[in-house]
Amino acid sequence: MSGTLKQTKISQWGNSAAVRLSSAALDVAQLRIDDAVEVLAREDEIIIRRQRPHVTMADLLARFDRTKHRHTLELDDDPTGSETGAKAG
Repeated sequence: MSGTLKQTKISQWGNSAAVRLSSAALDVAQLRIDDAVEVLAREDEIIIRRQRPHVTMADLLARFDRTKHRHTLELDDDPTGSETGAKAG
């Protein structure tokens, strides 16, 4: 289910603005109270979405467990195609 669930309006909250979100809207978006979100403002719209974690290559390599994988992070054999940019021959 997507789309407009309920109309609401922007209200004053201290020195900021606030929009109330219904529990139905949170359920559809699979968001919960206290979830970290990103707020994107574009012409004529504001988008609220779950904050996505920033994962670096170092993070991925730190989680790599050699005992769970058959291969190492190195090439098994000499390149047979264009893996390294060299022409096969």
